[in-house]
Amino acid sequence: MKAIAFSGSFDDVNRHFEEKGWSDGLPIVPPTWDKIEQFLQVVGRAGDEEVAVLPPANLRASLQSIAANGIMAGCRPQHMPLLVAAVEAIADTRFNLAQIGTTAGYNPFLIINGPAIGKLGLEYGTGLISRGANVAIGRALGLIVRNIAGYRPAEQQMGTFGYLLPFVLAEDEEGSPWEPFHVERGFDKAASTVTAGGTFNWGSQIFPSGPEPEGLLRAIAYQMVKDVNLMLSARFSRLQMMTVVINPSVAQTIAQGGYSKQDAADYLFHHARASMEDVVFESKYADPGGGGTSTRQLIERGRGTPREWIDLGRPNDTVPVMAYPGAIHIVVCGDRTRNKAMTLYGVYSTPSIKEMRM
Repeated sequence: MKAIAFSGSFDDVNRHFEEKGWSDGLPIVPPTWDKIEQFLQVVGRAGDEEVAVLPPANLRASLQSIAANGIMAGCRPQHMPLLVAAVEAIADTRFNLAQIGTTAGYNPFLIINGPAIGKLGLEYGTGLISRGANVAIGRALGLIVRNIAGYRPAEQQMGTFGYLLPFVLAEDEEGSPWEPFHVERGFDKAASTVTAGGTFNWGSQIFPSGPEPEGLLRAIAYQMVKDVNLMLSARFSRLQMMTVVINPSVAQTIAQGGYSKQDAADYLFHHARASMEDVVFESKYADPGGGGTSTRQLIERGRGTPREWIDLGRPNDTVPVMAYPGAIHIVVCGDRTRNKAMTLYGVYSTPSIKEMRM
């Protein structure tokens, strides 16, 4: 027998879900059994099949619970393979779901690649996170994190100033001069993938201008330095990520200058630098645990600081703001007619990529 949590009118259902803490404060679509069955038919699997167990609540993410949250967010049945892959991605230890309740306000997001972009109605151009299927899928991720992982603002999610709604980026694979994000990571171009990532920031943008690729890259590196929390970068070393979002026109100019995507990431790593004076200052005064007054003290106190910094201590010495080159990931999307770039910085997790079973 199929259990029914509540029966009533649309307004009654929304009031009940809000009282239970199951909604995100916006009206939800009631997840009826008929709608859940439509989602399950797309994947052709039993509703009680377990996809993952999500911390910190350690509840089972079954296919029917994933479908229910997708329905509540406004997703369509054809989005079900993407939602399943997204749950697999956030369940991966690399994403480190158990830490996203941090007071720093860590916001999860998804990167979509492959033929699913067109098939599922995802946007990759102007205003992409606010258009098409991106909106409902991002909201579904937030509801899954709330209702299955067990994160609720001011209870388990302790972000001091709260959280953005999770968002979805689809890469502009046709407009990009480089291989797609998922191909870089060993997937076939014909595969459709979901990558889970996280960031502390959204919206601070740079306008890289001019015909010189190095000038464009230096402008992006400048933005990276502004957006990185040096205390966290020094402390978490390998457990961090920087997603650099570049629109196609900027990416094409950089590529025409002879830079592969990896070359561009390496350039950003070597040119986005901060003085040791600033690193030590943030570690001393911006770290509640007290970081120390030298790189040697940072390392000795187990702050995660890269050991190669140990001989750097003079105020004019500089170090990369990211601990290692592999922490920088480039995604091409957005308005093809503009010149924009944005850096999404976070610690606690690294990208987790999963293939959709379409």
